[in-house]
Parts: sequence; C-alpha cells; structure tokens
Amino acid sequence: MYIKNVMINIKKALLLLLLISIILLASCVEPVDFSEYEDVNFIIDQDFPTTGNDDGEQRWLEERAAEEVTDGVEYMIFEPVSETAAGSIVNLPADAAIYRLEIPNLVPNGDFEEDPLTSGWSEEGATAEITWDAATDPAVIEGRVLDYSHSASSLVKLDTSAFLLPDVQYSLRFDLKLSPGTDELDNMNFEYYYNLASETPAYSWSPVLLGYGNTVIIDFPVEVDKNAPAFTTTESGYFTIGWSVGNSGQEGYMDNLRMTRVDRTNTLFLDIPFSSPDRPDLLSGGTYTFSLYVKKEAADQVTPQVHNRFQAEGLTMGINTTASASYSGRNIDISAITASTWTKVSVSYSNSERVQIYTPADTSASIMTLSIVPTNWNSANDNTAGSILISSPELTWTYDS
Repeated sequence: MYIKNVMINIKKALLLLLLISIILLASCVEPVDFSEYEDVNFIIDQDFPTTGNDDGEQRWLEERAAEEVTDGVEYMIFEPVSETAAGSIVNLPADAAIYRLEIPNLVPNGDFEEDPLTSGWSEEGATAEITWDAATDPAVIEGRVLDYSHSASSLVKLDTSAFLLPDVQYSLRFDLKLSPGTDELDNMNFEYYYNLASETPAYSWSPVLLGYGNTVIIDFPVEVDKNAPAFTTTESGYFTIGWSVGNSGQEGYMDNLRMTRVDRTNTLFLDIPFSSPDRPDLLSGGTYTFSLYVKKEAADQVTPQVHNRFQAEGLTMGINTTASASYSGRNIDISAITASTWTKVSVSYSNSERVQIYTPADTSASIMTLSIVPTNWNSANDNTAGSILISSPELTWTYDS
C-alpha cells in the first residue's frame, strides 16, 4: 500500500513538473513583432493625385465597372481644387492635394439663381402663376426663389423628361416657405405624374405644415415628412405643385429644388491590393482605420454665388471587401465642421465586421475597397446633392490585443 501511494505521488509530481515546463516554454515564445505596421499608411502611394486622377493603375474611381455611365449624365464630380478656391489650409498637412467631391443637382437651375428662369416650368390652368423673385423679396429663402400660386384645378408643373431618365429612382429635396397670405392649415400638395391626364399621381407628398407659419423656411422632406419615398420615373413625367384633378389652391416660395439618383452608388472608390512595394502586406485580424481630412466649401463656392452647387449635409465612409456584392458605410456627423478649418474624420472596422483579409493567389490583386460618399447614404431623406472638400486619405492598422 505504501509503495502504491508513493507511485501515485510520483505521477502527480511528474504531471506537475510537465505542466510547469509547458508554462515556462510558452512564456519563452517571443510575441509577434508588429512594429513594421506602426504608423504605416497603407495607401501612401494611392493618395489623391496632385495633377488629376489619372496616374497609376490603383486609383480613386468615381464609377464601378458595373455602373459605368453610358447615359452622359454626371452623377459624381471628383476634381482638384486650388488652395485659393478651398479658402483655407488650416490644419491641413503640408503640400496636400485638395479635391472637391460632389453629387451634383440634376435639376437645371434648381437654385433658381440663373436668369431667365429655367425652361421646363409652366402653368396649367387659368389661375396658376409662377414668377422669379429677386433677392429683395421679403419672403426670400436664399438668393432668388420660385414664387408660385394657383387655385383649385390649376397647378404649376416642371417637365422632368429633359433631365431625368426613365425607369430610374430619384430623391427629392427642396426648401419651402408659405406665402404671407397662406393659411398654414391649407394642404400643400406636391406630386409626380407619369401623365397629367391621369387622375392619380404616381407619387404624392402632402406635408402637414401646422405650426410652421409663414416666416419659417421648411426643409422638405427632412422636417415634415420623414417617410417621404424616392420616386421612379417614366418616359415623360412632371413634378407638380398642386393636383391636376383639383385642390384648394396654394401659394408659396420654393428654392433649392434638388433631385439626385439613388438607385446607384454615387460613391468614390479605391481598391487596395494585398501587396504593394512601398508597404507591408495587408493583415488579417486587428482593426483598420480609414481617415480623411474634410472641410466645408467656402461661401463663395456654393449657391447663390456658384449656381446650383450646395453644401454637403453629410458624409459616408466605408471599408469593405472588394469582392463584396454591396458596400456599407458609416455616416459621419459633419454638422460642427466649418469652411475655415480642416478636420480629420475616420471610421474603424475590425476583422469581425466587414473587413476579412485573406492572401490571394495573385498578391497584387485588390482585396479591400475604401469608399466616400458626400451625403448620408444610409438615410434616404438625407441623401441629396452636395459638395465637400477632401484631402490626405489614410488607411492604418492596429493590433487587437
């Protein structure tokens, strides 16, 4: 019995010694050295070019191959801007290239600043009337406005067939101010018709304006109708103020009428290869951070000084796998960003999210994509025309301990 106990104790001692040895051996394993990744900008050789977006194979693109523009319409503007036009280089890295990223307004003269009033507007019915008011008008919204009025069975209409494509989805945005003589209880009706002979509009927006009065500038649909849908066009279509089959009539002031295409990704892309001669290979795991310097346009670079260009109201940035069928991004709050100072903004994604890195057979192949959208792409009602200045993009990686 004694010998048996001794043997058991010896086995326990050997197991304990083995466990201690394993622990000591593990503690002697050197940790992976990630020092070569510290402060590395993975797109240092894919910065915004200083002389135009035409150098190198791996470059920033306004269109995806599946979305190449064949209709002659410019849905995204990515263009270099001088320091003078930018208005400020405060907080911007030295010698940085400055670019304008803009989703243009598809409505010609949507800010109503050009003289004469854009063709395409007309009255329908004996009592409909539209005028183009100068900036001295007491009800002005910004610069010049569209002053409209009509009574029952009359309307004001805009023929959209000249600038909107058929079978395409668009967003709608405009500023509205009630006429001093308008009762805020009156219905305000805005429609999109495939055919004015139809008694039923394809889309109808009737914001409830109770409580706004006639001194408030109303941002439609953001302030009054968060559920306002995008609309889909036909071969011939009309945006109307009023109903074609009768209403109580209405009068007011419209400005900054904006329509943008939303059935496509109005996005600036950059595809990133797994390997590049000037930096370490991309790593699986960890967290990738995409950062960018941004600044709002100077006042003399947007409406009413520059016709039909608007300040961007949002920004969306994303990191995705190149092979992904869809692209996600995160809205960046730019409400506190000004036109006088550059601000660095960023988004971060871990490997457990949408950034799953692998080693491709061809290490020069692109496996990651960065994206920038000068609007809140994730919000249908906030998705609108707008322009913002961008500079000095960076992509960095950190180890998740």
